[in-house]
Formats: sequence, structure tokens, C-alpha cells
Amino acid sequence: MSAASATQSSGVLTSLDRIQSNFVVRRIAKAIFTVWLSTSIIFFIIRLMPGNPASILIEELVMQGKTEEEALAKAAQLMNLPLDKPLTTQYVSYLGNLLRGDLGTSYRSTGTKVSTIIAERLPWTLFSVGVSLFISFVLGMVLGSIAAYRRNTWIDYLISNVSAAFQAISPALVAVLLIVLLVDILKVLKFNTMRGAFTAGIHRDSICPSSAISSATC
Repeated sequence: MSAASATQSSGVLTSLDRIQSNFVVRRIAKAIFTVWLSTSIIFFIIRLMPGNPASILIEELVMQGKTEEEALAKAAQLMNLPLDKPLTTQYVSYLGNLLRGDLGTSYRSTGTKVSTIIAERLPWTLFSVGVSLFISFVLGMVLGSIAAYRRNTWIDYLISNVSAAFQAISPALVAVLLIVLLVDILKVLKFNTMRGAFTAGIHRDSICPSSAISSATC
């Protein structure tokens, strides 16, 4: 091996060691791998299970009077996937569409892009999650400080046990209980306004979802 090749190999190894020791790079790589893995698992589970969305859509189109070929072509157009190709080919096409931000067209809201539907709901989601994280942070700091200051007292045990209990309860169940309490019993909120839209009443109507998410993260 020449001196130039040895120097080049040493430089590559040094760069790899530097990347591996970089916390930010490792976290980004782990996040990318996690997203890819979860996306791949979801794709194959949904496509391989009986009565998958593609099969259901094709059956619905056939019931509407289309032929098998027409229904398959229409479903492939809506989902932006080559449904007549092997599953591995569909998977590669699916990943390519994801990288381009193309999620296909909704077959429930005819003619509407899936990305458009997500964008319409995204502000409410970000707001709810942001409020819940803020509530979790404030409550966690306050209650944690109190528990630490009153260590090994009944206050410490109460805060620790209540926190553990809320973490063990599903946020969905907490949300239902909050709806019953705030809508039906106390009548603080109106159920028909809690629809998840980014409206003028978002600050008041975000109490239930934000509190439910906070209960699992606090």
C-alpha cells in the first residue's frame, strides 16, 4: 500500500470516528433510521393484511360499475402506487413519493391531495402539542421541585404516585374523562366546537387535548 493510500484511508477513518463521536449527527442518523423503519413496517403491515385499503378501494370502484382493470388503474392513480407491480416495487415507489412529499390523493375527499389535508390540520396539531409540552414542563418543574424539597414526606409520595398513575393511564382515556367533566358535568366547553379546526375558539377548546397529552408526558 502506498503512502498516499494509507494517508487517504487514515483520513476516512478519522472522519468516520469524528462523525460517530458527534452527538448531533448520531441523533439525526438515529431519527432518520427510526422514521424509515417505522414507515417501512407500517407500509408492509397495511399492504399485507387482509382487507387492506388498496383492496377495499378497488372493491368499492368495482361496485360503482367499473371493470377490474379500470378500478385497479383508478386506485393506482389515487394512491400514486403501481398496484399491478410486485410489493417491493410498490415499496420503492412509495419511498420515492415520500421523499418528494407526494402522499397521493384522498379517495374519501375526492380530488384533494393528502398533503393538503395534513397541512390543514397541522396548525391545530402543533398548537395542541405545543401547549401540552408547555404545561408538562411547568407542572413537571413545579411538582418536581416540591417533591424534592419535601423528600420522604407524604407530599413527595403523593406527587410521585399520582404522576405514575397518570403516566399509566392512556391519554385517550384521560381525554374522554375530561370531555365528560368539562362538557357534560361542568359545561365549561361545548362539544360541537371541539372539532380540531384552527378557529377563533382554539385557545379554549384546546384544554381537553392538551391536558390529555400533558397527563402522559408530565
